[in-house]
Amino acid sequence: MVGLPDEEAWARDCLRAALPGCAVDQHDDNSEAGMYDLTITYRDGAIGAVEVTAAADRQQS
Repeated sequence: MVGLPDEEAWARDCLRAALPGCAVDQHDDNSEAGMYDLTITYRDGAIGAVEVTAAADRQQS
C-alpha cells in the first residue's frame, strides 16, 4: 500500500479525532483509477467515503 500524502494524513487524523469509535483508514492504494481517499467505518458498520481536495492560490505562496 502506498503511503498517504500529507494532506490526506492530516484529514485522516482530524476525522479520527472528530469521530471517536469510528475507523478512518486509507482506501486509495493507487491500484486503480478513481478510488476515493479514505474510508470511514461507523460503529454500526455503515461505510463512508472521503475525497480530500485542496484549494490554493498560487499568488499567495
